[in-house]
Amino acid sequence: GEATPVRAPAQRPPALHNASLSDLVALLEHPNGWHRDTASRLLFERADRKAVPGLERLARRSRSELGRMHALWALEGLGSLSDEVLARGLGDPSPVVREQAIRLAELHRVDGGLSSKLWSGLAPLAHDPNLDVRRQLAWTLSLVNNRGKAPVLRELLLSSEAGQGLIPPALNALGEEAVPLLEELLTPGGPVATNANALPALMGLTRMISTRHRPPEVEALAARLAGLEPSTTSVTLLGEMASGLHRAGGRLMPHRDDPGPELSRHYSKAVELAERGGGDPAAIEAQVAALRLLGFMPFAIGGGRIAAALEATRPARVQRAALEALTTVQVPEAAGAVLNRWEKVDRGLRSDLLTWLLRRRPWTESLLDALDRGGVARTELSAEHVQRLRASTDPLIESRVGTLFGPPRAGSRQEVVNQFLPALALASDAGRGRKVYEQRCAGCHRVAGAGRAIGPDFESVRSMGKEKLLTNILDPNREVAPAYLAYNAETRSGDSVTGLLLAEGAEAVTLRTTDGLEVKLSRSQIKTLSPSGISLMPEGLEQGMSPQELADLLEFISSGR
Repeated sequence: GEATPVRAPAQRPPALHNASLSDLVALLEHPNGWHRDTASRLLFERADRKAVPGLERLARRSRSELGRMHALWALEGLGSLSDEVLARGLGDPSPVVREQAIRLAELHRVDGGLSSKLWSGLAPLAHDPNLDVRRQLAWTLSLVNNRGKAPVLRELLLSSEAGQGLIPPALNALGEEAVPLLEELLTPGGPVATNANALPALMGLTRMISTRHRPPEVEALAARLAGLEPSTTSVTLLGEMASGLHRAGGRLMPHRDDPGPELSRHYSKAVELAERGGGDPAAIEAQVAALRLLGFMPFAIGGGRIAAALEATRPARVQRAALEALTTVQVPEAAGAVLNRWEKVDRGLRSDLLTWLLRRRPWTESLLDALDRGGVARTELSAEHVQRLRASTDPLIESRVGTLFGPPRAGSRQEVVNQFLPALALASDAGRGRKVYEQRCAGCHRVAGAGRAIGPDFESVRSMGKEKLLTNILDPNREVAPAYLAYNAETRSGDSVTGLLLAEGAEAVTLRTTDGLEVKLSRSQIKTLSPSGISLMPEGLEQGMSPQELADLLEFISSGR
């Protein structure tokens, strides 16, 4: 006969509400997490301090690291965790217990400081072998004001693992000690010359001081960095300073065309590093640092070097650094410097460069000139680029775009949808569809870790069904989720930025553009900011696409293969 499955009788959880205090304390080292959590809750709810001696013994003697950790928290919940017991936790053999003991120390501050017993247990953890312990120490120190905090943070910043999450919390904890520490690190023959880990810390310190933009600090920092011997390090730090000041609405040079003799030495070094080239890691890092600073230099000095770094013969990381440097440039001649080298520019960068050229009216006019003479092929412009050109309110640009691309395609988007509906009945192949995705969609949509996260991840729309997907692809403005509505920002300096609104605050807004960049604009920079009423995804993606290609794309999206 047919076998009947045998079901084990359901087991009821133990009724711990009647357990004695000693039993609850013992359960804190139980191997089952439910027992530990329930016992912790019941001890807290009963608030019976008769449990304290047993908890202290458990914190000292338990063979279970989780038992010792729960004992410390239970004592804290009863208001009975002494500095002596907590200090022992800071020196516990288990990193799990040490990390939690550091967190508990935050609750034992008096007027912002810790007792000498706790501080003497906390400070040595800067040398703890466990990274999580040191990371928690860095975050906790932002709440502690004991004397001697700066040397502890110095150790964290100069450790070999500082780049693994230690630098941000350590910088946050430094506060007013940031400038003295930077001065110490820059001392001739000091850590910057002898410790390979000093540069990331210096970069973070420079960025923090520049971004908070206190005039006396900025002036002192500029003088200190300008007085360094020109090198890759000085160029790197000046680039960080220029970037930080730019985010804060300031400038490295108040008079942009007059760097002065001290800064000129470093600018010359940046030019040298950018022109030197090279494909080994050190040479690439030097070029990236140089290009970052060149973006804030007078364009007559740095512009040609930035444009040259876009060429296909340069390493990909150098090309990207050049593209980022261009985002800080505002002069009209920048467009010509790029367009005159268009044939040498890496093809993988061209779409992003076209988006950049559409940010300012003079650059857009230069692009239209290049299109007129054939320096840039019209086929290189995506549907989104053409849509942005057509959206211009400038009559001259509108006329030139009409001449180059013809009038907007007549007919409703529903007619286009109807034209491609037969694709739903075609035999399709996900492998071919992946190729269509890579050509037309990867710039804005991610799938299986590939592509850019600008529009919805294809994983999130797979269940829509092919007909709904077809409609959304061909008529992107029929239904636009608020998160994917395009916003247009016009700046007082003449920039035009279109993108998704990522963040909006009292002081700044952040847009994500179609080239994947996050552009943060201070309120003082913005002339107008308004929703476009349409999706960031352009209409017209079907141009040049056959029904078979669309069928294959739909199969790739819906199958996830």
